[in-house]
Amino acid sequence: EKWQYGLCAICVDEMEVRKHVDIDKSTGEVYGFANIGCGDMSDDSQPPASKVLVLLAVGLCGSWKIPLGYWFTDGCTGTLLSSLLLTALRRLYEVGCYAVSITADGASCNMKAFELLGCSFDPDSLKTTFEHPCDSRLAVAVILDAVHMIKLVRNLFYEYKLVDIPDVGQAKWHHVNQLNQLQEIKGLSLANK
Repeated sequence: EKWQYGLCAICVDEMEVRKHVDIDKSTGEVYGFANIGCGDMSDDSQPPASKVLVLLAVGLCGSWKIPLGYWFTDGCTGTLLSSLLLTALRRLYEVGCYAVSITADGASCNMKAFELLGCSFDPDSLKTTFEHPCDSRLAVAVILDAVHMIKLVRNLFYEYKLVDIPDVGQAKWHHVNQLNQLQEIKGLSLANK
């Protein structure tokens, strides 16, 4: 039914791909360069793609997913991502679908894009919504993917072993190791890595 397609969330992810440039011998077309949909791709003026940026719409009232697009890049910028998100929000709205949120990881280009759209992640002036480009009465929420953010904290601990938290104390990788050892001794399986 039509009501199932009226609300959605947009998911954003940029994934690593293997750098490889190839020529289709039958057509002479070159593949493997960064391509965001503009410009001639028949020469090596573009850098080889190392990542693919994907936007996906996910239904909130129905069980559906629709890829909105993918772009081969050598690293996304906040300016490019904010432009692609605004285009996606507009196009969805034009077909009667209101995207209420955007979910992404904490990559620097994502954070920059959200700031360009009007968000602020400064704890003293936190603003996690921005005005919808087609209707000023509507807002779009920004959601940082919790699972990915936990992985970032874990990797930060592992890399630096010690993190100072102002007015609180120190967080240490050693504590994470001790917790893991306790789980193993007690026979707990919390499915953490």
